[in-house]
Amino acid sequence: MADEVDEQPKPVVQSAAPQEFNSGDEPLTVRLKRFAEQVIEEAFPDTPAERRLLRPAMIEALAEHKPYSRSEFVEMIPKYLRDATEPKEAHRFLDRILEILECNEVNTEVLR
Repeated sequence: MADEVDEQPKPVVQSAAPQEFNSGDEPLTVRLKRFAEQVIEEAFPDTPAERRLLRPAMIEALAEHKPYSRSEFVEMIPKYLRDATEPKEAHRFLDRILEILECNEVNTEVLR
């Protein structure tokens, strides 16, 4: 009977919709920063700022080089930036960030 305790279900916390970060309405750097704040920092609140996947130096490098795959990320992003990144954040969110970068390119080409 202990399983039948009258508890209210906990609300499900929804992160921002993936499409929200793919929109070309905002500059890429703004969308990456927003993704960092609304998604990554929510999932990993204890990561030191200098180890965050989307810290300012990494956002700058991603916006400049625009890798679309993990192999391009390794080729284009300097090793010192990759080495200083929290592996758990990169493992969980790198593919999503690469998708944002790729969608940015598609949106940019459509506007041309």
